Amino acid sequence: MVPKIILALFLLGLLSCNTELSENENNDKVDLSNTQSIKFQHPTYMQNFKMGDSISVEYSTVSEKVADSSVIYLNNVSQGKVIGTGIVHLNSNHTGMQTITVKVYYKDTVVSGSTVVSCYSDIKPVQYAYKVLNKYKHSPDDYTQGLQYDNGFIYEGTGQKGESVLKKYKLSDSELIQSYQLPSEDFGEGIVLFKNYIYQLTWQSGIAYKYEKETFKLLNRFVVQTEGWGITTYENNLIMSDGSNVLYELSPESFDVVRRIEVYDNIGPVGQLNELENVGGKIFANVYTTNFIVIIDPKTGRVEGKINLEGLLKQADNPKDAEVLNGIAWKGEDKKLLVTGKWWPNIFYIEYY
Repeated sequence: MVPKIILALFLLGLLSCNTELSENENNDKVDLSNTQSIKFQHPTYMQNFKMGDSISVEYSTVSEKVADSSVIYLNNVSQGKVIGTGIVHLNSNHTGMQTITVKVYYKDTVVSGSTVVSCYSDIKPVQYAYKVLNKYKHSPDDYTQGLQYDNGFIYEGTGQKGESVLKKYKLSDSELIQSYQLPSEDFGEGIVLFKNYIYQLTWQSGIAYKYEKETFKLLNRFVVQTEGWGITTYENNLIMSDGSNVLYELSPESFDVVRRIEVYDNIGPVGQLNELENVGGKIFANVYTTNFIVIIDPKTGRVEGKINLEGLLKQADNPKDAEVLNGIAWKGEDKKLLVTGKWWPNIFYIEYY
């Protein structure tokens, strides 16, 4: 006879994937070679659900033995033991991949099995239009990769090998104040101001640079394990994009990854995340090759809004060689942004609504 157990799970997202096991659970002898001893009938691998969905989990074991008990885990966090059929209420709060694991305990051994489901956002993003309030000069020679506003000045990081720079200039008249040329082998990417420092990514060099904000003096280099695209701040850390739907929360001291944030809307993963800006605690991201800026809740990974900037480039001054939208800077004003793009002749001051 093959025992079958049905458990009900509730996906609401999960902030932490770490847990402390009890003393007995730490001493359990898990038969890792026998992970296929548990077969999942439902949910299927990579099945899609939304945050808040109730999921019926059905599995069977191949053993003829009578189990002493079973334990269900979500992302390695124990949800408690059940005997026979049981109901487990799971608390979670992030989108993305969720790992469901079952351990079945027998008198002399433990068998386990896992499956993975994909958790979409449970909300539909708010759709925003825009209007142009003002426009400023921007060098059409600058392949914009990072943009930030500070006290009347624009800090910008540009790309292309041999042309990548970090620069500071006045927003009002584009007067250049400072610049720093990156090594010719580097393709510059996003920048961020954090405390008294500037951090700058490179695309595929596997390096991030740290400068003194006032002098542009190079202070440190960090190893980056992925491609560098966009970067911004989040509380006491940094958040970086790599062109996928994943954001990485980083330690500013070491660039070690503190947390991965998988970004989803109600339809699925939102990839091609590029230049980033922290706007009042939310992460605004250019979606590469599109006219969209998405508004992301960094705590959950949900996309809460989309700004459609279709037609903006048509309002630029002679944009014949201009490429895609890329560059978001915030002056601290509600629902107002500075935006530009690669080789664009203008920075636009917009209001979204």
